[in-house]
Amino acid sequence: MKDLHLKLQRLQGKAYGTYNDLRGHSWSSGDFEWNWVHIQGDPYAPPSRMRISVALKDLGIPEEWVTSEVQRVALADFLLRRLALSCATQARSLGTGNGGLLATVEPGPEILKRNSCRIENGKVHALIQVGLPADARKIESAWAIEVLCQRLPEALTESLYCANFRLVDCERAIRNLEIQRALRDSLDSLGLVAFVGDHAVLPRASGTSVLPLRGARPFKAPEGLQVEIEVMGERFKGLGIPKGITVIAGGGFQGKSTLLSAVEIGVYDHVMGDGRERVVTDPTAFKIRSEEGRQVLGSCIEPLVRHLPGGKNTRFFNTTLASGSTSQAANLVEAIGLGVRTMLVDEDISAVNFLIRDERMRRLIRQDREPLIPLVSRIQEFRDQLGLNFVMVIGACGDYLRVADTVIVMEEWEPRLATEEARIALGDHAEVVPQESYPDFPKDWTHSLDAIGKHLKNGLRPASAVEKGIKVKANAQRLQLGRLQADVTKLSQFVCVEQIRSAGAAALNILLTGKQGPLEDAVAGGSAALSFPEGLDLADVRPQELGAAILRLAEME
Repeated sequence: MKDLHLKLQRLQGKAYGTYNDLRGHSWSSGDFEWNWVHIQGDPYAPPSRMRISVALKDLGIPEEWVTSEVQRVALADFLLRRLALSCATQARSLGTGNGGLLATVEPGPEILKRNSCRIENGKVHALIQVGLPADARKIESAWAIEVLCQRLPEALTESLYCANFRLVDCERAIRNLEIQRALRDSLDSLGLVAFVGDHAVLPRASGTSVLPLRGARPFKAPEGLQVEIEVMGERFKGLGIPKGITVIAGGGFQGKSTLLSAVEIGVYDHVMGDGRERVVTDPTAFKIRSEEGRQVLGSCIEPLVRHLPGGKNTRFFNTTLASGSTSQAANLVEAIGLGVRTMLVDEDISAVNFLIRDERMRRLIRQDREPLIPLVSRIQEFRDQLGLNFVMVIGACGDYLRVADTVIVMEEWEPRLATEEARIALGDHAEVVPQESYPDFPKDWTHSLDAIGKHLKNGLRPASAVEKGIKVKANAQRLQLGRLQADVTKLSQFVCVEQIRSAGAAALNILLTGKQGPLEDAVAGGSAALSFPEGLDLADVRPQELGAAILRLAEME
């Protein structure tokens, strides 16, 4: 620290770019080692970034706590949340631009493997954003010394040393993740696609909040769907959603979509206090919805779309502007090709003509004049021939009661098993859909990576001749790779920008290597196999989101 203090003093009043002299050196503060990953060239530019490393034993954390990957992820997540809070407390606006900033990624309620804080070889490695201070565009050494020699060490000390937190809280965080992983691993053998634990709190504080709603009624499994799962020496009771076709019905504002949203996000683990930490779902589960205007690259939508005007090919469907129904058909078949076993569908965000075609419309429009085959007509085939499961929120499309294996009715946020009740309600209308001859399911739903690569090749160029390499840019709405971009707003199982950026880095790696063969094989590991670049905050992403992002890439106009 003395060397750093002297170095900073010598930079007083120099041009801001002289901060680059700090690079190429390893600096230490007690047990912590610092290395600069990036130093900003201007006080108004994105902040500088450094990597902090420290041995677990020096923090007082027993190494036997991190003998498994699950334990390492849990501990890293626990420490990252503490570090983010300490950095926010120590940050102070100094001078121009973002001078005085101290920050790291602030995670949401999901527990993800991240490079922002990771544990490898007995050490904690964290990425910190630092706003190096300036007066106008001249270095202000006193402020820089305050940030780097006082405030940053204080943030590290109060957040990471075990003397400053209760070890029992750390142990509970690790066990919480181990239980969730064990519950999810048990689903398939129990014939379930999801489990919603009793006492879970599913409603959120608002439509834009990830926080649980205060005073919300705790979840309680209905009679007939109660299951008990024993893992890690504990028994957990709750709702077991069985394999097959499950319809979640009920009136408006009764909690149908809230239950489906909890199931949707149950592919991820959650921190204690989120309310959904005992909600786990088939890890391949994917939400399919209408996505009018999206690009489709060679999807076989023929099983759901017989023909299109102008003789457009539905076996190899290409478009830059899909309709609501064709986009949802494409989303379903693409999900099959990406290894999805459980489809999640919400009537409110679906194309009606994708879901149903009622008896009166069948009388008015002859079969040979209607290109669409509604999902309700083939959903049992998807289940029986392909082994797919469906969990669907249905408020108006009563035909789905006919094909459902399980019907759950939500009433004032409480679930009720109503399968037999639905059978009675159908009465004489149990068989309203005539038997028709439909196209066979293709043997292979997987997209050709070679064809995708050729289609996107021109867009994999830098935006201008002076740029070096291809940049990955991401926000909550868009992913950009060079001159390619994808709208990811409808991919609701992306839960943070770091995941979207990680999908971009993995997609770029896949496309630049010129790999051929099935897209499913290329994305099988998600971003787990990606060597995370040190300069970017990234988080692990599933194969489903990675593949979906690649299929939405299109050249910018």
